[in-house]
Amino acid sequence: MKRTIHQFHANVVSRDAIGGNMFAIQKELRRLGYESEIFCHTFSEDVKNQIIPFSQYHRHSSPGQLLIIHYSISFPDLDKVLALPEKKILVYHNWMYGSKMKKR
Repeated sequence: MKRTIHQFHANVVSRDAIGGNMFAIQKELRRLGYESEIFCHTFSEDVKNQIIPFSQYHRHSSPGQLLIIHYSISFPDLDKVLALPEKKILVYHNWMYGSKMKKR
C-alpha cells in the first residue's frame, strides 16, 4: 500500500498564498515518495489539470491515509470533509486576535 497524503481546500487558485502553499507541499510530499493529490470544490482555470474536484474524493478515500485540510473560509461541505475516515491535519490560513476566538 502506497503512503498517501492528500490535501483539501474549498477553492484553489495558483496565484494566492494558500494555493501556492498547497502546490509546494504536494511537490515535497511527492519528492518524499507519497501519493498526493489536491481536492477542492472550485478552482481557477489555470490549475484545472493539477487538482481533482472534491466530488471525486470518494474514489481516493481510505482510512489508512492522511488528509491535510486547508481552512480559511467557511464552506458548506465542511461536515462532509470532517466525517471522512482519514486522519486529518488542519492548516489554518488566517489571522485573528486571540481575544476574538471562542474557547471550546
